[in-house]
Amino acid sequence: MDHAETLDLSVIEEFRSAGVPEFTRRLIDQFINEAGTRVQTLRDAAGRTDAPALKAIAHSLKGSSMIMGATRLAALCGRIEADLAGSTPGVVPPALMTEIDQELVRVQQALARER
Repeated sequence: MDHAETLDLSVIEEFRSAGVPEFTRRLIDQFINEAGTRVQTLRDAAGRTDAPALKAIAHSLKGSSMIMGATRLAALCGRIEADLAGSTPGVVPPALMTEIDQELVRVQQALARER
């Protein structure tokens, strides 16, 4: 997976252009920490087939991922939202959760390099 596919660096550059490097570092650190927690909560909700929790968590993680330029992670969360509208609400395919876990690691590594 290409670094550019994982993280839209123009988003990070936009934060940097504000001229406050400490703000960018704190934003990256906060996202790295919160995204890990959200993915674990998403996994727990998937294990319980808790459709309302899955919807809320996937939507929240999608939004914060988009803000940070983690476009592929945002798209994967969007797939959960779309799947929830299907015939088996609350069921997240294990392969999709694995993709999200793997993409989270790539995003965290890419952001750590940018901090």
